Amino acid sequence: MKEAIKIKIIILMAMLGVLLLGCEPKEKEDPNQVDMFAGVEKNLDLRPSAETLLHSAIYKHTDAKAVFHVHTTNGTLLSMKSEDKIIFSDLEMLKGLGFKTHDVKVTIPIIENNQDMKYLASIAPSYINEDVPGLLLKGHGIYAWGNTPQETKRHIEIYQIRHLLVSGV
Repeated sequence: MKEAIKIKIIILMAMLGVLLLGCEPKEKEDPNQVDMFAGVEKNLDLRPSAETLLHSAIYKHTDAKAVFHVHTTNGTLLSMKSEDKIIFSDLEMLKGLGFKTHDVKVTIPIIENNQDMKYLASIAPSYINEDVPGLLLKGHGIYAWGNTPQETKRHIEIYQIRHLLVSGV
């Protein structure tokens, strides 16, 4: 009989209303350790971000080592004007998402926003494309992931530039 091994995975997330700048805890803005089921490990007087379950779903269904979520004006507005995805191609910066050429079509899925985070976390895996490290939450913001915080930040920057180009600003 094989023995099951349970591994506890800890992720760092900024608390609700706190900006996480970089990956080192700041004296006033200390990130909280959160388990994959949104239970607070320390700082029990603080509560985790409302989107913790969505972050956790992305970690569980990708090889991501970092997941960032940002609210950009252009990305948010573009997600509201689009149906269920945004497609872009022929941009040299696509190589920064891991593609070998700019000559590809990249589809960013858009998930309809919902205040029920358990529901969003349950449907998010069906939107995840292993080749495209990101998705948009309609009218809210973008989630991007990568193997390192630096790679994930680069993915966010690529999506932001792409959104600027598409929106015509």
